Amino acid sequence: MRTAPESRKVAALITSVRDKILIPRPDFQRRSVWTRQDKIAFIDTILSGLPFPEIYVASGTVDTVTGATTEVLVDGQQRITTIYEYFRGVPPFSASRTIKKYADLSEDQKREFLSYDVAVRNLGYLAEGDLVEVFSRMNSTSYDLNEIERYNAVYLGEFKKYSEEIAQKTFFNEIGLFSATDIRRMKDLSYIASLTAAMMSNYANRDDEVENYLAEYNDEFERSVEMKGRVEAVIDLIAQLSFAKGSPAYRKADFYTLAVELDRQIFKKSMKLDVEKLRDNLSKFYAAVQAARGGEVDRDDVRSYFEATLQNTNDRSQRIIRGRVLEAILESIAQPRVVSEIAR
Repeated sequence: MRTAPESRKVAALITSVRDKILIPRPDFQRRSVWTRQDKIAFIDTILSGLPFPEIYVASGTVDTVTGATTEVLVDGQQRITTIYEYFRGVPPFSASRTIKKYADLSEDQKREFLSYDVAVRNLGYLAEGDLVEVFSRMNSTSYDLNEIERYNAVYLGEFKKYSEEIAQKTFFNEIGLFSATDIRRMKDLSYIASLTAAMMSNYANRDDEVENYLAEYNDEFERSVEMKGRVEAVIDLIAQLSFAKGSPAYRKADFYTLAVELDRQIFKKSMKLDVEKLRDNLSKFYAAVQAARGGEVDRDDVRSYFEATLQNTNDRSQRIIRGRVLEAILESIAQPRVVSEIAR
């Protein structure tokens, strides 16, 4: 692979991003993982006239009629995106007291910033597989790629798109299921992929099945509509239960188990669950689980469930224990649905 080193002004890179000539985040890229402090420190590097590592670009699309071309950013997404955000004055730079906003720079300082030379290595045209390979080998920040970020570079297909769509449900934000760091590191996508896999088959150890599902359903996920309907129905039901803020039900491991067991009762066993009874039984159960953290345990099922939340919570064995406890609670109030209800 022959590469051509070159230098580009910050102004040229900003214009390329604005005009969609340079694509900062092609499908194989991970999400932005830099924190507010990272971004501010990076811009301070440029304002101080100090160098930073080169970025890598490759040829993108070519319009053979107009001659218009695009480039994809293979490595350097965090840096280029941060430069563009600083120029536009969007958070975290709109309220930063650490460095001056771009709008507050003097004319000379603005010219200096825009004329800063960025080292760029142009990889030219590369087949998609080669682009993914190059990206997977590069990681120029201190954040190593985690498994789902590596999968994201390899599997760009239907199961990944499905998982991303579900992960964006506003209910997850409302209950605080995913932290900002989780979302930056794509752990929300991994969580939904794992949850869907468990609903489709059975509990697995940690995220062991995620890559298998991403690979198997990369070209086509023919059960996408079905699974989306099932997951959304379970989410809607949990929302109706209106658990108190801070309830164990809204912790990742607990939510995971609850979602899987509700799905099994409703869609695999065709059972009907009375919302009021469900809310009452589960609220009492989760209150007892919360009390167990203070040493108050007077129910065997609570003790078993609680112990399965203390460590290795994503191990298959722990998920099975929690699942059996919740299964018993749900079955105590479940009623068979009649044929007309199942048809709906």
